[in-house]
Amino acid sequence: MSYMWIYRLCTFVFATIAALIVMALSAQTTAAIQNLAHISLLYSNFGIAAGVLTVVSIPLMLLRDCFGVGPSSVVLFELIWLSVLWILFFVAGGLTFADVNFSEVVKSCDVIADPDLRNICRDAQPLGIFAILAAIALLVYCAILLVFAATRSSRKDSIWTKSVKDTEKASY
Repeated sequence: MSYMWIYRLCTFVFATIAALIVMALSAQTTAAIQNLAHISLLYSNFGIAAGVLTVVSIPLMLLRDCFGVGPSSVVLFELIWLSVLWILFFVAGGLTFADVNFSEVVKSCDVIADPDLRNICRDAQPLGIFAILAAIALLVYCAILLVFAATRSSRKDSIWTKSVKDTEKASY
């Protein structure tokens, strides 16, 4: 196996696990805030959206790549779709840390008496951290894939419509 495919697999596995964590923490935050005020927090909505899209699409991209080339496993589609995902994760993490009360509340989670508010307080920091880590992992993979594809294209070997697995079968 080639280095790019192994790096891709590791990145996809990490992004999927981080997406599951972000989605679970966002769902727990949404449930807790619904018990209190029947509203929803924007960062938890973005966390759920990014998590669901990632958990559904990344395994499908890997399966399509293993069992045959389709439109979801070509380099161009991967760059576009993974860019959408890392932007969603950055937005979810940024909104979590940009919450007006975040810095004040996180310092004193233990003094909050209401269990739902305490859960929201304790879930905010890991939610933001895992969202940012997933975004960075996907961003770095997209940048490496873009450089890889541009380098190969400059050698008159266009790989934009090939899968990552097929691009490395050709020798450098």
